[in-house]
Amino acid sequence: MELEGKIVKIMDVETFSEKFKKQVVVIEQTEAMYDKEVPVEFVNKGVDEISSTLEVGQQVKVGINLCGREWEGRYFVNIRGWRLFKDQEGAPIPEAVGESKNDHGDLPF
Repeated sequence: MELEGKIVKIMDVETFSEKFKKQVVVIEQTEAMYDKEVPVEFVNKGVDEISSTLEVGQQVKVGINLCGREWEGRYFVNIRGWRLFKDQEGAPIPEAVGESKNDHGDLPF
């Protein structure tokens, strides 16, 4: 899935342990029926790649996954960013951030 819009807030990096950190970027969907601000979280390697390259007001397109889990009978949903394209002054959004060309994740092939 993809989400497209304008960055309205970049939260501070949260470090939970030596091996886990995350950063939340709030994106306003301006093309939706109603404007919506959506928090998208980037974790570990993604944090390192985006933290110094994004600015508030920048147009982006983000590849996302929905992650859900249950904890003590309650359910939580997170929107995890895994790829980010930055717009450069109205041009198509060509520059990918947070994506490795050789990383196939858990794919069996």
